[in-house]
Amino acid sequence: MRIAQPQSELKALEEAYQNLKETEKVLNAKITNINDELKSNQISKEQKDALQKEKCTIETELETILKEMDENLDKQTKAMDMEPPDPENYDATFE
Repeated sequence: MRIAQPQSELKALEEAYQNLKETEKVLNAKITNINDELKSNQISKEQKDALQKEKCTIETELETILKEMDENLDKQTKAMDMEPPDPENYDATFE
């Protein structure tokens, strides 16, 4: 028999996931901005190299965020599987 996870742990996991999702959006926006700058003909080769390096760093960070999101979803799924059934969904009459 499994022991139910506290509802607060599930809520914390959900909040952490939302924070990761927001971070993902920010990182994707940064990558888009860098790509736009790289397309510009008005920057030097040194600036382009620096932007490429920054882009690689952000992409690595993004991969880490996505991995954390997957792990978080796994934990949420396990926490939900271990919650006791909602008594309102069951008929409590006995014969």
